[in-house]
Order: sequence, then structure tokens, then C-alpha cells
Amino acid sequence: KEREDCNCSPPGKELIMNTNNVGIFTEEIIVKGSNTKTKDGEKVRVVGYTRYSSDNQSENSTYYQSNAIKSYCKAKGYRIIRMYSDKAKTGTNGNRTEFQKMLNAAGNNPPWTKIIVFSYSRYFRNTAGATTIEAKLNSLGIELVSITQNFDNTPEGRLMKRFTYTM
Repeated sequence: KEREDCNCSPPGKELIMNTNNVGIFTEEIIVKGSNTKTKDGEKVRVVGYTRYSSDNQSENSTYYQSNAIKSYCKAKGYRIIRMYSDKAKTGTNGNRTEFQKMLNAAGNNPPWTKIIVFSYSRYFRNTAGATTIEAKLNSLGIELVSITQNFDNTPEGRLMKRFTYTM
């Protein structure tokens, strides 16, 4: 069953993106023993965000990022609600269609609590913009998670994360 631009996946299904970036629902596989339940016993719901920056880069970049995000979420037992993807868009500002849709959804009491990215540089490549938006997301109870960069919430970890936005 295929549905484009859907806001959530049906129970027991997981949203994946095919090579044409069309959402496809498939059976979820949950890793037993993973601590992925919310207080009310529901699985943690997340969205994914992918981006590549120029026409010189391959669209496979977002496909690879999506697959990596899906594998990470599968291993964590997270339920992917939606994937957002911007193609040939710079990360130095927030003027990205799918990025803005994701932020607008975040401000409207979404059914998800995490944004999963391949790396922080796919989310933003400008420290001031990145930290401002991340602080707003955190105030809304939404956590930004990179699957390739695990920085803790210590002063050192926060500093290292800020460096990644400039790379």
C-alpha cells in the first residue's frame, strides 16, 4: 500500500522511502528488550530528515541517509511517522521546503518527540541557526538525534556538536 505525503503510519506499519522518495508502508520489526516505550506504553514516535546540498551530489545521498535512519530506528524500536527530505538545498539557512514543513509540524503539538538525522550537518550548517532552532525544538519537548554523531549533554558534548554545524 503506497501513500504520498502522509502524516503518520498505520499501527504495525513503518514508513520507508523508495528510490523515487515515495513513502511505502512495511511491517515494523521491533527489537525485543529495547527501551522504546513512552510513559503510556506506546512506541517512541519519530520523524526523519534528510538533505543533500547541490545538484552535483547524487539523489542517492538522501536514499542512503533514509535507509540508515530506518535501520537505526528499527534497531531502537522507534516508529517512524514521516520522512522529510530536501534535495539540492543548502543547509546554511532554513529556507528549505521540507525543513520548514517539519518545523511547522513541530510547533503544532506533533505526535512525535524526536527528529532523526544522519548527521548534524544534514540538519543545519550554520551554528547560530542550528542552536536557535534546536533550543526551540527542545522547549517543545522534541529532541534532535544524529545517528552518526553521539554527543552527550555535557558542556564538551554541546561544544563538539556546535563544531559539526560549521563543517
